[in-house]
This record gives sequence, structure tokens and C-alpha cells, in this order.
Amino acid sequence: MARGVYWDPFSGLAGDMMVGALLGLGAPWAVVEDAVLSMNVKNLAVSQRAVSRGGIAAIQFEVTWEAGDHPVHRHLPEILEMVTKAELSPGAAQRAKTAFQALAEAEARIHGSRLEAVQLHEVGAEDSIADIVAASAAFDALELDRCWVGPIATGSGWTTGAHGRIPVPAPATLELLRGFRISHGDTQSELTTPTGAALMHGFHAETMASMPGGTIETIGYGAGTRELAHPNVTRAILLCH
Repeated sequence: MARGVYWDPFSGLAGDMMVGALLGLGAPWAVVEDAVLSMNVKNLAVSQRAVSRGGIAAIQFEVTWEAGDHPVHRHLPEILEMVTKAELSPGAAQRAKTAFQALAEAEARIHGSRLEAVQLHEVGAEDSIADIVAASAAFDALELDRCWVGPIATGSGWTTGAHGRIPVPAPATLELLRGFRISHGDTQSELTTPTGAALMHGFHAETMASMPGGTIETIGYGAGTRELAHPNVTRAILLCH
């Protein structure tokens, strides 16, 4: 019997929310923690805790590290080397690399620059790298055959990035969502981040208008950090078919 995960991103997609949802589906915490710690980033730690968002019980995944005085700007080869040196399963490593590659290609298109010259700003920081590695390890541990995603709520309004004030969805997010069904959602806030959008590439997600048929095995909810007017969670549904 084939198994797949359907993402129901009514409140968007972000790396930490996706890790929480995968943990809710049964991904082993030890696999996630070991994957992140194997990168040997100084003073980096991860944790999970049960929270409630809009009355829905969810798992919040958190990354802490010792931030320096200046923002971290990494190039793609440096990040890929970090993933290669980490103790990841071949599947998890490939998914993480695919996500980072997609992100760098999106940034190169936005800035009109060569791929090797692209600096990854927020997504090159320790927490975003940890989110992608953790999500890739959790996804691979569940031994899923397929991945689908429904219309992705992007949010709207404005946010602030390394280049100042930018519209929502952020340019990198919008580039990464080419070919995916989207919606604005119902809030003036950034719901889908570049990290979340990049993971859809790492997971080889198929865009869907609605949930595919199958038997529901389990449901996981990953919590966002903010309280919004609606439950700020990403929902993942494990289907057998």
C-alpha cells in the first residue's frame, strides 16, 4: 500500500511549521534532532513542545543558536557542503540540497545574477538551514511515496528582509511558487516563507486543487510562532491509497 502526505496550507508554509507537522505524523524526534546537531554548528540546539493555536493542539519546533553581531550571508556551495558533511540519510540529504538549489536559483532570477554569486540572506542563517535539514530528515524517516499540496496561502501586505521593505509574498517565495496553486489567505501578514516554498521542491510536491482520495492514517499540525485571527498551523495529512 502506497503512503503519501497531503499538505493543507490554509495558513501558509514555513520551515518550522512543517517540521512540527511531520513530527505530528510520527516522524521520530531523535532522527530530527540528530540530523540538525550533526551539522556541528556552535551552540545550536533544537526543541519541540506542545502548544495551542486557535484551539488546535499543535507541535512547535524551535531552533536556538548563538547569533553573531552581523547577519549571516552564505553562498550555495557553503550550504551544500554543510549538508554533505552532516550525518543524513541519502534521501534526506538530497531533499535538503534540492530545496537549497531551488532557493538559490530563485534568488539568481530575482537579482539577475549568476547562481554562484547569489548570497542567501535569511535562509542562509542557522535557523533556516536547521529547518530545511530537520524537515528533510523527518520527511525521509516517514518513508513516504508521494507528496501533494493544496492551494498555498501566501498572505499579503509587507514584510522586511535583508534588502529592506518588500511585498508579501516575498519575491523569492513567489519565484519558488511558480507552477503551484496559491491563494492570498485572509490576513495581512507573511504566511508562506521562502523556506517553506523551497521545501515543496525538496519534497517534489504535486500541486492539487483539493485533497486526493485515500484513507486517512494520521494528521499532524505544526504551529507557527504568531497568534493570528485564525489557527496559525500547517496541517499535514498522511494518506494510504
